[in-house]
Amino acid sequence: MTTFLKMGFASALGSLASMGWRFSSKSCLLLFFAAIACSGFGGSEGVTGLLGDAIASSNAGPKLERMGLLTPQTLYFAIQEGYVGKRHSVEYEPDPEDRFEPAGSIVPERLLEAAHMGPLLDRLPRQDGGVGQFLFVYRKGLALGWVVGPERSLLWPVQPLEKTPLDVADLEDPSSYRLIEVDSLETWVPVSVSRKSRAHGKSASGPSYNGEFGVRHEIALEFPAALQSGSQYRLELRVLGVPEEAAFRFDDTRSVSEALHVNLAGYEVSSQSKIGYYSAWLGRGSYADLGSSTRFLVCDAESGEAVFEGEATLRTSDDGLEWRSEAGREVRHAGGPVWEMDFSDLDLVGRFRLRLPGIGVSPAFGIGQRVWEEVFAKQMLGFLNQRSGIALGPPFTAYRRPMNLNPKMGAKILSCDQDAFWSHRLPSGENEANPFSRIEASVIPGTQNPHAWGSWADAADHDRRYRHLEAVHVMLGLWERNSDYFGKLKLSLPEDEVSNGLPDILDEAWWGLGLYLRTQREDGAIVYGVESLRHPNRGEPSWLETLPVAVVPPTPDAAYTFAGAAARMAVDFKVLGDSRAEALLAAAGKAFSWALIADEDERYPERYRSQLHNRVMAAFHLWKATREDNYEAFLISQRLEADDWIQSDGKSRVPLFENLSPAVEIALSEEYPAALSAFRRKMRVSLPALADRLIEGASESAFRLLRQPGKDYFFWIVESEGSEVLIAAHILTGESRYIDVLEAASHFALGANPLNLSYTSGIGDRSITPMIGDAEFSHAGSPVGIPAYGPCVIPDGVLPRRAWAWDERRSAMLKGTIYPKSIEEWPLYEAYFESISLPAINEFTLHQGMCDQLRRWGYLAQIYD
Repeated sequence: MTTFLKMGFASALGSLASMGWRFSSKSCLLLFFAAIACSGFGGSEGVTGLLGDAIASSNAGPKLERMGLLTPQTLYFAIQEGYVGKRHSVEYEPDPEDRFEPAGSIVPERLLEAAHMGPLLDRLPRQDGGVGQFLFVYRKGLALGWVVGPERSLLWPVQPLEKTPLDVADLEDPSSYRLIEVDSLETWVPVSVSRKSRAHGKSASGPSYNGEFGVRHEIALEFPAALQSGSQYRLELRVLGVPEEAAFRFDDTRSVSEALHVNLAGYEVSSQSKIGYYSAWLGRGSYADLGSSTRFLVCDAESGEAVFEGEATLRTSDDGLEWRSEAGREVRHAGGPVWEMDFSDLDLVGRFRLRLPGIGVSPAFGIGQRVWEEVFAKQMLGFLNQRSGIALGPPFTAYRRPMNLNPKMGAKILSCDQDAFWSHRLPSGENEANPFSRIEASVIPGTQNPHAWGSWADAADHDRRYRHLEAVHVMLGLWERNSDYFGKLKLSLPEDEVSNGLPDILDEAWWGLGLYLRTQREDGAIVYGVESLRHPNRGEPSWLETLPVAVVPPTPDAAYTFAGAAARMAVDFKVLGDSRAEALLAAAGKAFSWALIADEDERYPERYRSQLHNRVMAAFHLWKATREDNYEAFLISQRLEADDWIQSDGKSRVPLFENLSPAVEIALSEEYPAALSAFRRKMRVSLPALADRLIEGASESAFRLLRQPGKDYFFWIVESEGSEVLIAAHILTGESRYIDVLEAASHFALGANPLNLSYTSGIGDRSITPMIGDAEFSHAGSPVGIPAYGPCVIPDGVLPRRAWAWDERRSAMLKGTIYPKSIEEWPLYEAYFESISLPAINEFTLHQGMCDQLRRWGYLAQIYD
């Protein structure tokens, strides 16, 4: 598919013709049929979205993709209506008639120079005591784009949506289609047409986040008779503005079906969780089903020879019911029945496909050794690609990005007046999650913090926050659990780190910690992080940042979090004879002492005060490093009771992500204060009990995703709730069933889902386009190893009026684009749309999704070593 998109029109036609496709002479539109007799969906080196590579094309007509069968009588294809024409920044040549229309959040007058607006100040209209952060410009009434960069010398042009509109009434009209069997000339008109239309991509027309969505229409045509494998067919369509037709040969040993879902990263040959799925939601109230035709085959991807045979089993009820909530609500997150194909007994190494006779085959997948190691290494590469403060590029990563946000390149990292920061009263309705207005009220222009660089960018934007130290803990924990394996594992690193004698995984952990160590105050305080005045400007990558960037003042929770990570690293470095161990431990002790006092300071809002799990983690690792009584006494003062974390029946009382980590650490550690003996003993019983509840919940899930019985998923489904618990249960009991369930829960995120999409960039032949501003606004391309949050739950199935995730506003925004028109009608597993306007499903954070995958995939990698 990707190859065709990059070819010229004539060359692409010729290549498709050589594969058996014929086009009518009157066709002026290039039709893409990627699923027929193709071995994949793009190269593993590339990072592609649902549509393959984004292209800017002078021919913006609708394009057909991924034709194949869903049932013997149901033909599927997709039509992409509109592509965003990607345009990169060009030199801005001012014109006296240019008219600026600033938009977005207001930058106050006192910070306009610090925001690099000086070159344009006399031309920028003021509003509300300042200027909008997005400097959008018009010339003679024509929208040009955004003027960006420290010198305001670059223009990021508007990003148009190139499209020829379709009439959806034609799409749904059976008379718009005819299927002809070439040899017999037997002709069929569909008995029914089903449609679902998803938003995909969004133009940038300015001046703020304005734009139009691209649409992907997915069509299912049900015919009165089954298509026959080996037969030649011609499909005539009258939905593209002109009559079109295409001939194809249906071959159920080669034709790819979108209804078959597999782990695109592959399967370990010795795994007992080699499973794939069949499902197909067709749109409002409609779905495909296997019925009684449950026989499946695993076939060699090249020869088509069958190497395994089995029977698919139903994972849901006949109509897709998965479970009932404690309140009695019926949950159907798939929109229809889901069938599972278990081929765990297949022990051959190679490339294979699942095959359903009469329907087709799955995308190709591998079975081999060190599969999880490869996946883990790509997730570690994601951390490298998120490094701030250095230049990225070959030979250690294919992702090219200049040095960014480092005083060495001239970047200004400002200070905040701490008193003004904490005394600032937030505007009504502002969320404390982002300290933007506090920075605005307290930042001091002209200051500089030469050591405030490094660590990892948080997500699509450029900020760095202390919560990223969760990733440091995960990396250290993996090395501690199996230092032989992780001590030898080679990862992508800059040249100066490759040969420094430190295990590669600890090099990455050290990078994450470095920013906070370098900026620690003399009294031990640890900064919250480094943050811009606002979310990034439209069109402005991190190395061209114009918004004021500041060090966010220290907080008690940041200090405790750093203390735990630094103390832990000190112990590990001491084992390795690394001379940095002593300084790390001293820094950890100072941070802990400062936090003890600062936590009593009432000026800190609740969000910035210390959290129990971070206090416990800090004291526990400082005790392990020093054996000092004061840390044990502090742990006693926290009054840790196992039932406050996990009840004796296995029900969790805390979120199953980082909040549970210190309890897990204490339960698994062979070194612990005597005062924690009872707590540790109870946790060692409660963790397997909780893991068993997660297994029970996963058994009800159509795709074996982790959850607690009677409850819906925590929020996201790509990020596995409770993977840390299953790992702990495996360590404590040695029972392989916990690994089997952990693997089974991981397949969905790597392609075994209804979209046949890997939710981490660069993993598998079809993966997301990550939400990365640096990639969107430049030639940098998309980095490998970046996940998406992915589909998220609508709590109790009811849209809130206003929320960060799905709410009435976002549903209304999509109603003119998606079909069914209300997001409430979309099954959870289908509700993923690539767009910057939907951060709750497209964005990511290091301390959530990336940390979860790092822990899960790293543990699986060393298990299969």
